[in-house]
Amino acid sequence: MAAYPIVAGRVDQINEHSGDWLIVDIGSSPKSRSCGVWHGPDTLDAINFGELVALTIAKVEDRGQPPLNLLIEAPLSIALRPDNGAALRLCDTWKGKNRFWHYQAGATTLLAAQIFLRALHERQTRQRKVRLFEGHLSFKTGGSKSVQEHRDDAWALKEAVWNEENGERFEPDQLIKEESKLRIESPFPFFGKDLIPPVIRIVPVVNPDEQECDS
Repeated sequence: MAAYPIVAGRVDQINEHSGDWLIVDIGSSPKSRSCGVWHGPDTLDAINFGELVALTIAKVEDRGQPPLNLLIEAPLSIALRPDNGAALRLCDTWKGKNRFWHYQAGATTLLAAQIFLRALHERQTRQRKVRLFEGHLSFKTGGSKSVQEHRDDAWALKEAVWNEENGERFEPDQLIKEESKLRIESPFPFFGKDLIPPVIRIVPVVNPDEQECDS
């Protein structure tokens, strides 16, 4: 029997009723609790990378359950120029600030997501469909995060799923301008290039004084 598929989710599935949710602020540490995780009432936690993989595999092997909506705070798609150079997606720019997917925190979390999703992809005993969604929290200020901040970020993404006003949502075809020569594709070789999840972006709250100065 073939394993259940891993697919891109849809924007209209970003709600609390579309299936079970596993929401991950991903890190790659084998020891530190660098992964913030929410996966149901009273389940907000911070765990290490190995524990995240084990938790996810247990969930996808739980037969008879609804689809698992897997939301990961990491770039799950990339924009490329005709010469294959890296380019910004529209979700990577906000109020004149850019957060490139291909270096610093973007590159780190993309690599962690690749290792995590490869382990999930190679697990041929999946008993539930998995729908992928990208979380985007890159416009927060600050450096390395504490355990509590990993939890807080997972919670912020959960709140954005439950309430559309808490985040911006990008359809795959909204990640690049239609008239641009860019292309958008999956960065993961074990998926097809067309597996492009929607993006849920959370940006800092701007006070009225700051908004007035920027206008």
